[in-house]
Amino acid sequence: MINEQKINQIVPFVCRYYLTRLSAVIARNAYAQIMQSPGLIVPRVTNAHYVKQNQQLMSCPLKCGYEYLRKNRKKHLESCRKIKQICGECGYQTLVQNQEEDPHKCTDYLKYQLRLSQEKYELQEKQFEDFKIQSQSQGNKHLSIQNKSGYQNERQYLTTMHKYPLEKLTLNQMRRLPNHAKYLFGWLCNGNNFIGCQSGQTLQGPFRQLLNEVIYHCSQCKFDFCEACFQKYGNVHHHDLQSLTYQAACKINKAYIGGWKCNAIRYFGCNQGSMAHKDPNEILYHDSQRSFNLCQKCFILYSINDKDRNEAFDL
Repeated sequence: MINEQKINQIVPFVCRYYLTRLSAVIARNAYAQIMQSPGLIVPRVTNAHYVKQNQQLMSCPLKCGYEYLRKNRKKHLESCRKIKQICGECGYQTLVQNQEEDPHKCTDYLKYQLRLSQEKYELQEKQFEDFKIQSQSQGNKHLSIQNKSGYQNERQYLTTMHKYPLEKLTLNQMRRLPNHAKYLFGWLCNGNNFIGCQSGQTLQGPFRQLLNEVIYHCSQCKFDFCEACFQKYGNVHHHDLQSLTYQAACKINKAYIGGWKCNAIRYFGCNQGSMAHKDPNEILYHDSQRSFNLCQKCFILYSINDKDRNEAFDL
């Protein structure tokens, strides 16, 4: 019986479905064809199977609505109305067929992106100030109670990987807090538990536009998790994330029409790995109720407030 390796050498372009399911009869027939016609490159039975696959009707992977024969895939993609062109200078995206009707200036587009970032920062700054005022009015112990160590919690900090505010202190101060004896020999940075998007999205990858795809969305901050990341990381955003489809998100915010990406693509873990931090004077950011800790490098990377980030960077 002819083996799969020999068939692969003779017929290199036949799909693996056929090669892994050759019956004894078909294998013998294929071998007989080769023996009778030494110049034959593709046995008749395998060639028939390949032609059948080549005539298969396919749907466009870019969701343009067109169908085409499998053998015409390259020709269709060259003319597909969903293919986009990305400006190498500023990152502006436009459909190839609309590039003449939709001209852009890189400076105008970059100014628009800068304005969006500024508005987002101002919104987060206002939310943070509102949170502090609300916490003070409710007599939040984390803001007003003096600890046994003599350390006064005057400020708290928000990040993109923990729902609750963190307080800044040293390991020596943290050890003196009530019920913190477990930190006698050091602490670990929780930033190492946040590494990438669990559905495979990347910074360099394309924006997603599947209308029925479920995303977990914050309309105030435009923060999004894919379903896999929400299951892995939980509701770590400081606002509750709303479950909805991408199509519904487009109706809420027109900016989503061009696509969306999971914010977990900006999770890079802790660059110090899983090492134990033992320096008593090292600064960390800590949630004492939930035993959550961030090192200073992670805080700089994941803080939502540029002012707090710059302050930590200067330390």
